[in-house]
Amino acid sequence: MNSGARRLITRSTLDSPGRISSLPASIPAIAFAASTSTGIAFLPCVSSSNSPRNSGVSTPGGASSTTVTCFRTVEDLLLTKKVDVALCVADALPRSISRKVLVSAQLVCLYDSRFRKLPKKPSERDYFACEHVAVSYAADARGVIEDATGKTRLVRVSVPSFSYVADVLEGTALVATVPSPLAQHVARTRPHLKSAPLPVTLELPQLELLWLRSNDDAPLSQFLRALLERIVREQLPR
Repeated sequence: MNSGARRLITRSTLDSPGRISSLPASIPAIAFAASTSTGIAFLPCVSSSNSPRNSGVSTPGGASSTTVTCFRTVEDLLLTKKVDVALCVADALPRSISRKVLVSAQLVCLYDSRFRKLPKKPSERDYFACEHVAVSYAADARGVIEDATGKTRLVRVSVPSFSYVADVLEGTALVATVPSPLAQHVARTRPHLKSAPLPVTLELPQLELLWLRSNDDAPLSQFLRALLERIVREQLPR
């Protein structure tokens, strides 16, 4: 392991899914992952001024690269050691991958209050009467709401990441279903984007920290896990 500490760097943006390719083994990698099947993505919150790429924090063993993945590929990234740790909403994983729940989040309705009016507690009728923005890696109009209720939203726009939602909602009467931490994060700079409770009962999505069990005691893995826990604790409301 390189004994010289270097600043954390990023080699890919946090705006679209990507993969790490041909990284030198000496460079630790972090995957920020999001799951649309469970309706959650914390990327815009974590990728703030306190994220690893901007924190000015040094790793004890070399530079660190970040990438974006999705819940479908994070297992492969970890098992093939393309990433050392991941922040992810994950499905079933093998026992060789350790996991720690960091945050559970409610889903809410996000909308531009200048163009869309919703009651403080919308009913299902109110919700399904709206036109919607869907978040889907498959670029289709189906999501967690359809899976949970068997009902179909009137989807006008489909985007591949929650990071696009605020821009799409701006100046429209559309409604998006997003994690509450994301809605609170967006409201800091766009106070006209309001949120309301989701009138559908869903299993709470959980943001987890993932790493190889064989790295439980590895100093670099311990450092990265502690760093990411601190970022999540500081950036995401509980």
